[in-house]
Amino acid sequence: MKRYGLRFKNIAALLMLLSLLSLLLPFCSLTVGDTTTNISGVGVLKAGARLGKEYVTNKTIDNGYEIAEGFTWKDVKSMLADASSHREIVMAVAVAVFPIVCLGLAMILTLFATGKITMFFPTLLSALAAGESIFAVVQFSNLQSFLAERGSMLTVALLIGMYAFTFFSAAAVIILLILWVTGGFDEPSLEEREQGEKKPKKSRRTKEKKRRRRRKKRGRRKCVEWETSQRKRERRRRFLKCSRKTR
Repeated sequence: MKRYGLRFKNIAALLMLLSLLSLLLPFCSLTVGDTTTNISGVGVLKAGARLGKEYVTNKTIDNGYEIAEGFTWKDVKSMLADASSHREIVMAVAVAVFPIVCLGLAMILTLFATGKITMFFPTLLSALAAGESIFAVVQFSNLQSFLAERGSMLTVALLIGMYAFTFFSAAAVIILLILWVTGGFDEPSLEEREQGEKKPKKSRRTKEKKRRRRRKKRGRRKCVEWETSQRKRERRRRFLKCSRKTR
């Protein structure tokens, strides 16, 4: 892999990581009846931890247990019952989780990729994740109309986290496609290899220069120490002479 390909590959992996971290922000809002709740990655983790702690301590979860502001465990049960009655909603949830899994795998494979063969699957997975997220954002109005036609009590709206996920994942895919077109994943040419082999020689020269400078400094220190020792000896001699004369 060429040098610029390696650098931009790592930048694409960083964008994938940012797209996954953007899901920690509020990415959608759910409205059941008169209660509206914004869902974020941090909120989901906190709610899961609270529910697990409640179940471990009391062995049951009350219907009035408040997961978030104005959102209880009873509302979650009603939403799950509503979703289970419509297989299309279950499929929509599975499709929504699929890009996250694909992008996570693509990020890990991109970090360890070393050439064309190892970059094929990360590019494919990231393209699937970005394409599906873009399609979901564009066709989201159809999902809302579908829920309204089925008489569902659930209303969904997208927030900043979902748009950030789509933007960063699409940017990562664009970088990877540009590298495929420009040959960034190809093996370096002979000239580039020779240039890469010449660089250690420069580092050796710099090391030799540093060693010479250190030797010079050590020599100067030794000279200064020798001069100071000679001066001390002369002072002692003079002191002894003066002491003898006084006697």
